[in-house]
Amino acid sequence: MTKIRGVFFDLGWTLEKPHSGDWMFTDYFWMCMPAGLKPLYRTEKWQKAEDSAAEAAFKDAGKILTMEQEEALFQVFFREFTERIGFPADAETCVRMAREHVWNFANYVWLPEMEKTVRRLHQNGYRVGIISDTWPSSHPYLKFAGVEDLFDTITFSCDLGVMKPDPLMYEDALWQMQLPGSECVFVDDLPKNLLKAQEYGIHPVQSTANPLCVPDPCFPHVQGPAEVPAVLAALNAEISQK
Repeated sequence: MTKIRGVFFDLGWTLEKPHSGDWMFTDYFWMCMPAGLKPLYRTEKWQKAEDSAAEAAFKDAGKILTMEQEEALFQVFFREFTERIGFPADAETCVRMAREHVWNFANYVWLPEMEKTVRRLHQNGYRVGIISDTWPSSHPYLKFAGVEDLFDTITFSCDLGVMKPDPLMYEDALWQMQLPGSECVFVDDLPKNLLKAQEYGIHPVQSTANPLCVPDPCFPHVQGPAEVPAVLAALNAEISQK
């Protein structure tokens, strides 16, 4: 039987995490907003405001190819969100929050041993790629962090105009990897994305790095990149016995 030769990672909660603990609301957002907003965080009212603001800002986004476009969308998001949550921010504040959200790469933190693990995978003969729902700012972020060259393939939703679990995301990733799905693993935090990967024969592994993640018993789990090599070894041993 053919063993695993390719590994795909999601970005968020798989290779990296938000410094603030939230992808949408950075440390700078909280600096800009009044203290009275904090008790509403993650309440039902908050979630409704966030969902409706995202619908208003991003529903017709399609392909987003520049950071300037990304910033403009987040200006709309912050304006809509603060109005809906009951603490409206003025136009200048929304511009500042959007600019900082897009251009400040300190908003993101690599999970422990990310770079070491990816290098180890390459040393062990694996090809490594990314399949992620993300924004144009992720391209320069990878360069800024000095890790772009670690990845053989990169499939970003902003480049294709669709998001997981749309088939195009997986088809593009496999085309770039030049391997059949049966020879690949995908590590992602969301079960719906892993289920779609299985349709392409890709072996699913769930990342549980997010403190709010509920592990799905259908998949093997890892808490961070450092645990992936052991899962690969187990999968390859299982395949060899078939």
